Amino acid sequence: MSVKWEGLNELQAQLRTLPEDLTADATAIVYGAADGAAQEIIAAYPRVTGDTRKGVKVKRSGGPTRTSATVSNSAPLAFIIENGTQTRQYVTKNGVKHVTGRMPPLHVFGRIAPRRRRAMYEALKALLVTHGAQVSGDAG
Repeated sequence: MSVKWEGLNELQAQLRTLPEDLTADATAIVYGAADGAAQEIIAAYPRVTGDTRKGVKVKRSGGPTRTSATVSNSAPLAFIIENGTQTRQYVTKNGVKHVTGRMPPLHVFGRIAPRRRRAMYEALKALLVTHGAQVSGDAG
């Protein structure tokens, strides 16, 4: 008995390049999702001084077989805008009572990032399926 496999060398070559091919396609999906989320977050922030909008950054990293992107906001008031504040009161040096009003949370990241992440996961899932992978379940 003998087995003759035609195209085995070609198959092995394709399997070796598959991670790079998938990474190139996945990078476009991941970076596109991060850039889209950043733009949507910037547009959703209130425009007072523009500092909160300027603080939104996308950090990209990757290699031959991996990719990632992180959207963050380094603006000093970003936490307050995201989470809001409580009413506070204090007495000044001159003995005058000062009441600072409550600021409701805007939850900009909390509304936009999960939706964009889910869309990215669906696009990555579709990418794997088009390359012949069997994908089951959802990432969230």
